[in-house]
Amino acid sequence: MLTREEYEKTLIRMFDSMRVNDEHKGEKSCEDVPCESCPFSRMECRAANPFESIEIVEKWGKEHPLITMEDKFIEMFGHKPVDDSGYYVCPSSIGFNLDCNNSVTCKECTNKFWKMEYIPPKKGK
Repeated sequence: MLTREEYEKTLIRMFDSMRVNDEHKGEKSCEDVPCESCPFSRMECRAANPFESIEIVEKWGKEHPLITMEDKFIEMFGHKPVDDSGYYVCPSSIGFNLDCNNSVTCKECTNKFWKMEYIPPKKGK
């Protein structure tokens, strides 16, 4: 069973994966999600039964596991994005356009980047 936090993150990921534009990206709202592509469409947007809603989101999450930037790197190159010391390499050093955030250390910034969700580029861009 998902925790509340896991449910909300998975629900947002599910909606974001189906949105027709990015205006409401990251919101728990199904705004900009075509009803015909939403798993909730048969039950009027989660209104029928909260337990059924949880089951639908949990099932979607299992069918669409979170893929991180690190996972994608490993898939493409066959190894983790680490240096000889075993630390993650800075994404900007290998071509990613990354703005450094001076409020955190390089190690924290780099770790956060490699653990964030991989979002495939939209087709036609």
